[in-house]
Amino acid sequence: MTAKSSACVVVFLASTCITSHALAQTGWSLLANYGYTVFAHDDYQQIIGKPVQAGEQSGGFTGANGVVNFGNAQWRAQLGEESALVTIGVQGKVGSFHLYTTADAQSYRSQDQATFYVVNSKAVAGVDLTLKDQVTFHSKKPGFKLITAKWVITNSSSTTSNAFGVVSPHGFDPNGNHDNAVGTGEAWFTVTGTGVPTAPAFTLPSGTQYTGTTPWAYNWTTRGGIQEPTIDHIDFDSPASIPVTFEVGLNSPNFLSWVFSAGASGRSDNFDNAGGGGSVGSGVSDFGHTIEWGGITSVIDETTGLPDTDWSIDSASGFDYAHPAEVPEPSSLVLAAIASITSLAMIRRKSA
Repeated sequence: MTAKSSACVVVFLASTCITSHALAQTGWSLLANYGYTVFAHDDYQQIIGKPVQAGEQSGGFTGANGVVNFGNAQWRAQLGEESALVTIGVQGKVGSFHLYTTADAQSYRSQDQATFYVVNSKAVAGVDLTLKDQVTFHSKKPGFKLITAKWVITNSSSTTSNAFGVVSPHGFDPNGNHDNAVGTGEAWFTVTGTGVPTAPAFTLPSGTQYTGTTPWAYNWTTRGGIQEPTIDHIDFDSPASIPVTFEVGLNSPNFLSWVFSAGASGRSDNFDNAGGGGSVGSGVSDFGHTIEWGGITSVIDETTGLPDTDWSIDSASGFDYAHPAEVPEPSSLVLAAIASITSLAMIRRKSA
């Protein structure tokens, strides 16, 4: 059974869309969801009536034989020199996935003494891939078993961010006008589901703990503003593997479910009135190479505490969870997405 649903709303210069591409069969399913927001705001451009580019949505598809394939999709919002751009790619089959997102935002303003004009842009992109499967475990020894396995992440996967802004130690020029521009970029990667432990907690530059689902990889950068912050960059690389531990009963259905998420954001806020200038922010969550099932590494009999070496496992999807997944290379669609955003425009601060 295949299913596809889509919804897209454009309000002023903000474009937000959510689309699902799913493939489901009895006892298992593989579902890809992506969402994005692009926003470009310039009060002055709107006052003088310049046209607005509201963004657009391209199609995707769910392939045959249990494969989700959607890549190299881009959306943009632009008003004058304020722009926001996102790219999303996702591929997957049971046991092996590729996820990729980028988000870029930039804004610029020439010298302008009208302090009330707001100039900013924002881009946010995210993609989730959800795997649900039903497995049956068999063993000659009765009782519940404790399964230890892992998801493996290739060392070429990463989260990165970049930013550029204008710093003004006092925040205002001699005439009392705002005089700074801030760029911020962020990227993250999370895995949740059956037997996945909570990722290690970390502290944000504000001194507060990260809230929500703690990512397994995270990158954040900010530049510009009233003064450069003491901490302007955070980088937590993804681990080589993520452990999975769960309990199963024998000869009856056991349900497994995992959600893999990659996201990125960029934001540019421009208050640089006195001299003119701009800011950029970008994030890249590049898991466009393989996240793969690493196989079952141990089975422990919960009654005796001893290893069980005489067992087998069946799945509704037909995937062999006993062994590591075979690793396909990502298709040219996702590789094209990786190459699509390689740099941001350099924005030079003009002299007053």
